[in-house]
Amino acid sequence: MTTPLVLLPSPLRLEQHDGRATLPPHGRLCLPEQLLRSPRLVFWARQLLADLAAGGLGGWTILEDPEPSGPSAQEPDGRPDILLRLDPGLPPHASTCEIRPTAPFCVLAAHEEEGLRDALQTLRQLVRAQGTTLPCLTIHDRPAMTVRALTLDVSRGRIPTLATLERQIELLELCKFTQLQLYVEASVAFPATIEAWRSSSPLTFDDIRALDDFCWLRGIELVPALASFGHMYDILRTRRWRHLGELPGQADRPFSFVERMLHHTLNPVNEGSYRFITERMDEYAPLFRSHQFNIEGDEAFDLGKGEDREAAERIGVPRLYADFVCRLCEHLRGKGLSPLMYADIALKFPELLPQLPADVTMANWDYRARPSRQNVEKVAASGHPQLVCPGVQTWNRLVPDVDAAWSNISLMCRYGQEFGAVGMLVTDWGDYGHINDPVTSLPGLAYAAECAWCAHPADRSQVDAAASVLLLGDPTGTLTGLLRQASRAQTFGWADAVQWQELADTDGGANPDVLFLLGQPAGQRTDLPAARRTFLNDRMDTISKAGQADGLLDQADAEISALLPRLGGSKAATLPDGQTNAAAIRVMLRGQRLLNHLGLALTGQAGAADRRLLAERIDEWSLDYSRRWDSVSRPSRLDDIRTVLWRYSDLLRAGAGPAQDKAASPSRPGDNASGKDEQQHVEQKEAGR
Repeated sequence: MTTPLVLLPSPLRLEQHDGRATLPPHGRLCLPEQLLRSPRLVFWARQLLADLAAGGLGGWTILEDPEPSGPSAQEPDGRPDILLRLDPGLPPHASTCEIRPTAPFCVLAAHEEEGLRDALQTLRQLVRAQGTTLPCLTIHDRPAMTVRALTLDVSRGRIPTLATLERQIELLELCKFTQLQLYVEASVAFPATIEAWRSSSPLTFDDIRALDDFCWLRGIELVPALASFGHMYDILRTRRWRHLGELPGQADRPFSFVERMLHHTLNPVNEGSYRFITERMDEYAPLFRSHQFNIEGDEAFDLGKGEDREAAERIGVPRLYADFVCRLCEHLRGKGLSPLMYADIALKFPELLPQLPADVTMANWDYRARPSRQNVEKVAASGHPQLVCPGVQTWNRLVPDVDAAWSNISLMCRYGQEFGAVGMLVTDWGDYGHINDPVTSLPGLAYAAECAWCAHPADRSQVDAAASVLLLGDPTGTLTGLLRQASRAQTFGWADAVQWQELADTDGGANPDVLFLLGQPAGQRTDLPAARRTFLNDRMDTISKAGQADGLLDQADAEISALLPRLGGSKAATLPDGQTNAAAIRVMLRGQRLLNHLGLALTGQAGAADRRLLAERIDEWSLDYSRRWDSVSRPSRLDDIRTVLWRYSDLLRAGAGPAQDKAASPSRPGDNASGKDEQQHVEQKEAGR
């Protein structure tokens, strides 16, 4: 029986022919002389040979391509088994891959080196999925979007180990991505911000240089990205730098997952803010080969509400924002760098777009399942280069919202292609501690690869199968579908658990930041029990479906468990800690089941014995979760996640229910509720994040 073809992304045009190509145990991959001088091209060729060796063909070598008119010096017949060549007649970024029944069995051609990289990834995928006897075919390929990039949050919870990051980069290469950005607030060890990262486990400058080398060799541009306006949480809580904040009084508040997402904006009127950011840029940029720099600049929620209120009243918030980011862009251009920034503030204040430099690339994010076509059109009409930014829909969840990911990513990429965006920057955020396992982001990564490459993406079920086989190492092609089934079984999520707990303020009242986020009246500030009752009542219909959710989770877990014996020999299936992707997913499913039952317990729908049993299972699961975290990530914010879990297990053992929650240990303080303008701006983000 012939194994169905799985390719990710789907090629532009594929023609299957009769016959099959059986690759020999000892073969020759031949390159023209000029390509042999390219270290990256030779590296990509060696990656293919490594895949052939994994399939039992360990005798392959790389040789110079013989002249067409004469035999090779190495072999009398002069015929290569696999031939790579440049073809200037092909369009830029285009490539072809031809598989034949006789030598040369595979002929790959492209307009430039990068196109050969992509053609080689196609052939590597065929070898991994089909083995070393390949179907005869011809593929003509070319991406719909030139830039295909990922932003990975390494700041708000999870800082992956280098091995985990390298594995992610290898998958990006396999899926033909061209760019990676690591979202950094205070997770890189800048000497001047040691107070902000000394208790965590930051990436070092040497780590960044090593990752830049690792990316470059795989045809991926590692682009520096630094928070430079909003989201300066860890830095603006230090004694040295708090004076640069819009609301410096926020600095002494205890840690809060909710509050860190809503405050901590730089004061642009303070000249020290400009010096601080530009000095960080000047330290950071030389670590990269890239000539681009993402200044972020998003979600400056507190702008005009604190230290710079007078200036905002005089010239307006849009001008205050534009003046600062324009100075940052000018500084970067003076260093020979091209600036990028997020578009959310400019879309909130449309008069901003004409004030921003015409050459700055606007990264236009929208994470709703039905994102705004109009916003993509607005940025296009401004004349700015544009990256559309969908999301993998994993943040604040143990199990990703796979349905929303497909809808969001496919539509954003469609709008981007319609309005001439230069590319796509899919985002993987870490709000509320980056609770999800990195494995659960892979379906979203597959969707982004497909929808940015293809003008007409394949049917979703086909993409799910390809993601399962090539990224999750499941030869049956069913694992992504099972994860999608499980994703529909969340009745009480991680965001719910954090927000219910952080509703408690240190003075026994309700946290105004959480009240604002939930849209509850500020008048409940002094009535925590009422705020929590409202919180649970708003979710009661969903929470009450925990029993149905158990059925979905249990069925998915049983089917994934049955897959485990078939996954052990797959390179794609096995993680650095020796676990399989499927085993890591099962940990997430068990955690979601516990969260669903936690919601029931908080509403009083659990007896004392059930609460005690749930407390024990939460503690047991937190240990399993911690072991998994430690195998793929640095310590980073793991303790903050465990604190949330352990407070719940203690609460359950104490027997506290809705009537007794006033006695529960307060977890997160809050003050200075945000205004209506902030709330409107958060609504879109919270729809996806």
